Amino acid sequence: MPSSFVVDSQQAVADFFGVARPTAKDWFSNGAPRTKKGRRYQYDLQAITRWRIEQLQNRGNAGEWRGVSEEYQAKMKQLEFERRSGQLMETGQIVSDLRELYVETRTQLLAGRSEFPSEYQDLYEDTVRAALASIVADMKERLGEEDEKNIH
Repeated sequence: MPSSFVVDSQQAVADFFGVARPTAKDWFSNGAPRTKKGRRYQYDLQAITRWRIEQLQNRGNAGEWRGVSEEYQAKMKQLEFERRSGQLMETGQIVSDLRELYVETRTQLLAGRSEFPSEYQDLYEDTVRAALASIVADMKERLGEEDEKNIH
């Protein structure tokens, strides 16, 4: 089983734990772990679960923390099954696939330059490069700055 599953939104955390988003938001206001990646946060479900169990243990509620631990283990097994069966894809794989698609698209678009009269070829190439730069900027924003070095 992987060491962790990381999600990129408080809503995903809330969905995983079966709570409302405001509850998850309160957890982070009260010290639940998260990692800042660029301008966004990432949330490690294992670290959050350990934090939740620790909070419950500190309150002396053994039955509740055991329940959280058992529920978490079942959910982690389900996530691992979904990952192995191809229903989930890791961010690294998404970045790799996007990189391949970017290179293929760039090559195909720039190859079309020769189909234009010579006086328009530079304009065509500049337009293609600007459009691709816009797409890359959007991917960087969506994936977080941590992964941007992997996109080009």
